Amino acid sequence: MAETTHVSKRKGNSKEAYLKSARNTRWLKLEIISSGFDTVEFKAFYMNTKFQTEILHEKSNFKLESGKWYYVDGLFYG
Repeated sequence: MAETTHVSKRKGNSKEAYLKSARNTRWLKLEIISSGFDTVEFKAFYMNTKFQTEILHEKSNFKLESGKWYYVDGLFYG
């Protein structure tokens, strides 16, 4: 994830922190709601530590630099 996050948003988020988060998350399904040139709205389904399914619903913003897309930020829906 560190390599796909825009450099302006990496401060305070080490590669080790990303890896720890990934190891503790069991992703189940990704549902794309809509997309535009530089945005994607999605629902990511994952299992929490109590083995219950939870949903991360976000509209993400991306930036294209040197032919690569980078995550900038997102709006989370409750």
